[in-house]
Amino acid sequence: MDRLTQTQDLVNKLAGHFRDAVGILHVQAAAGGGEAGEQLAQSVRDFADMIATTSVDIDKFVTSLPDLRVSSEEQQVADILHLEQDGHNASQDLDALIQEAERRLALVHAALRVVATHSHGITTKGEQEATAMETGSE
Repeated sequence: MDRLTQTQDLVNKLAGHFRDAVGILHVQAAAGGGEAGEQLAQSVRDFADMIATTSVDIDKFVTSLPDLRVSSEEQQVADILHLEQDGHNASQDLDALIQEAERRLALVHAALRVVATHSHGITTKGEQEATAMETGSE
């Protein structure tokens, strides 16, 4: 659950306590008289406790939220310069990796040429031997 939803839930809970308190107080006040007066007093204490508890919960929650700092224009410029430097460094690292990859690719191409040349020489030698055998058998 995100922080905004948590805050909204706590505020809704507090609003619910106020709504219920007003409703109960309205009903009990209309009843009037002895026992109703005690119930009214107890209801007032109960809702006061619930409202106070929920208010404390909201206060604790809001206090636990991280501070939102508003950075100055100078700080924003410094942050941008830092990000630009990071981007430049990353670009240099990428260029170095590309050069290394190209070097290795050139080595692989050279190795493939050697293998192809060697393989061609074997095939040619094999063909010569096969030709010699055919010529000798006739």
